[in-house]
Amino acid sequence: MGNKEDKRFLVFVLGIAAIALFQSIFLFFLVNDGLTGKAVDTAAVNITINQKVSANFSAASINWGAGAVASNSTLALLDTSGPNVSNGNWSTIGVANLHLINNGNVNVSLSVKTDYTNESFFGGTGPVFRLKVLANESNSCLNATGTGNSSNLYAYVDANATGDGTLYCNIMPFEDNKDSVSIAILLGIPADASAAGQKNSSITATVSAI
Repeated sequence: MGNKEDKRFLVFVLGIAAIALFQSIFLFFLVNDGLTGKAVDTAAVNITINQKVSANFSAASINWGAGAVASNSTLALLDTSGPNVSNGNWSTIGVANLHLINNGNVNVSLSVKTDYTNESFFGGTGPVFRLKVLANESNSCLNATGTGNSSNLYAYVDANATGDGTLYCNIMPFEDNKDSVSIAILLGIPADASAAGQKNSSITATVSAI
């Protein structure tokens, strides 16, 4: 009887041990499966780009050199668009339109001012001092709604020495494929210009963020 009871007790103990071992193995795989599963979280990248309003003349000088109005002519015309000279003997070598680039990172408006007017630059009878803005790229000088060219684009306008001058582009974009314009100068020098000698004028381009 004692041996049978001992065997039963041994079987009972082994059964309990087997159950405990099974539970341990089950818990091991359950825990390890949790450790090797996916965890998801999110992060954010924040950056602020400061507004930069800037424009630069990449071609900033025009020099016609010395010359005179042709005999029997009352007015010589000098035009950087071309360039060409009529009724005078000024040279066109090296003469070209001014070239302005919006090198900022915002759209701007463009106004151009001179320090002389028609009358004050040359004097005499019927002097001419006019500026014309041309788009170097499509859509580089737009109207206020951005739906077409500015009304002053491609038109010669009398030099303006007041305030910021004449508004030529309501919108001058900053994107590289539409950020540049040229400024042509038309001079009309009368035969009776007020005085001989070198004449100099400064042209100021003002850009304002819009």
